[in-house]
Amino acid sequence: MSGQAVTARSNVNVALVKYWGKRDTALNLPASGSISLTLDGLYIDATVAFGASGTDRFEIDGEPAAGEERERMASFLDLVRVRAGRADAVTVRTTSHVPRGVGLASSAAAFAALALAGSRAAGLALDATALSALARRGSGSVGMSAPGSCRTSQRRPPGGRTSWRQPTQASR
Repeated sequence: MSGQAVTARSNVNVALVKYWGKRDTALNLPASGSISLTLDGLYIDATVAFGASGTDRFEIDGEPAAGEERERMASFLDLVRVRAGRADAVTVRTTSHVPRGVGLASSAAAFAALALAGSRAAGLALDATALSALARRGSGSVGMSAPGSCRTSQRRPPGGRTSWRQPTQASR
């Protein structure tokens, strides 16, 4: 990898009360709130580095990403690039410590890790609310892939059309 590589880890979650429908498909905003539990020991690691020469490279579990998975990752990292004012190529490696496609929100965990690693590698210092809103663009349930139990907020901040993760208990 070229440039400063940043690695982030995010745990998967299981929904207790799942949101149904979207009120804004472009921003991937849920139509209703949800409640989930984050699971310990099941996680995704993502490593991102900007500044690579040539074209973007995306790898999932040691294999080149292809098809829809590659497109989702590329589109998401394009959002990070625009926000950071960057045009250079990116190298992304994700490693899954959970089976994919079994209802444990592995894509949510992947995009939570990508949001943190990608934003930091791009030189952004996003607060928790901005990071959650960015990550949600990759997966609608991404706000739940953080330690503890939580719910999504449907409150709309002044001038904003977003929802974000709110812990239901104090962080340790």
